[in-house]
Amino acid sequence: MTQKQVRDLAVEAIRSQRAALLEARDEGLFSSATLEYALERLDTEEVMLSGRH
Repeated sequence: MTQKQVRDLAVEAIRSQRAALLEARDEGLFSSATLEYALERLDTEEVMLSGRH
């Protein structure tokens, strides 16, 4: 597997996690502070991955 493939899979995983968090938000499963923290971490990871090509 190439580095690009690994990066693409990681970005897809982050996007899936983000979608799951947004769904959890809509269902009221977590506090807004917890969701904000988790979404910020995902955003940071995605930016770091995107900047490596």
